[in-house]
Amino acid sequence: MIGVALTLTFFAFFWALRDKLDMMGLEYVRWNRTRPVFLMRGIALGLIAGAVMAWWFRNYDLGAAPSFAELWIAVTWGPLIEEVIFRGYLFSMLERFLGRWTRNSGWLAVLGIAAIFAMGHLVKAGITPVQIASIFITGTLYGWLRLNSGSIVPSVCSHIAYNSVIYLAAAFLRHQR
Repeated sequence: MIGVALTLTFFAFFWALRDKLDMMGLEYVRWNRTRPVFLMRGIALGLIAGAVMAWWFRNYDLGAAPSFAELWIAVTWGPLIEEVIFRGYLFSMLERFLGRWTRNSGWLAVLGIAAIFAMGHLVKAGITPVQIASIFITGTLYGWLRLNSGSIVPSVCSHIAYNSVIYLAAAFLRHQR
């Protein structure tokens, strides 16, 4: 329970820092305040994507149930860290690099980072090409949210919602079998 309390405290602190991370390279994270419509859109699309993917993969081998600590990390820290890296730093760097040669650098960055995001999941044992394709699709969704809002906050919210749904669906399916 200490880990949960620390995570919630850290998330609250990080939430309060929106628009204040503007030095020492942290400005590239794009942890900015956004209008509520962007947050709601991110959460809604994450829930929908999670439900679609949970349905799509409903017949897959679910493996052993994760421990609470693994589940907590997958639903909180994983999305935050992945979004800071992929839709924060890497997105900003790639968009800036591509902006030298094209006006559509945002969409090229969305697709390029989604591909890198999907390839980054190849290290998981037993991952299938269909799963990699679904990760590319969700990576594209998170990138679009980042591009559309100018902030990674909606993509973090979407990613958390997505992971929450797929883990809840897996637990439900395990219970049904």
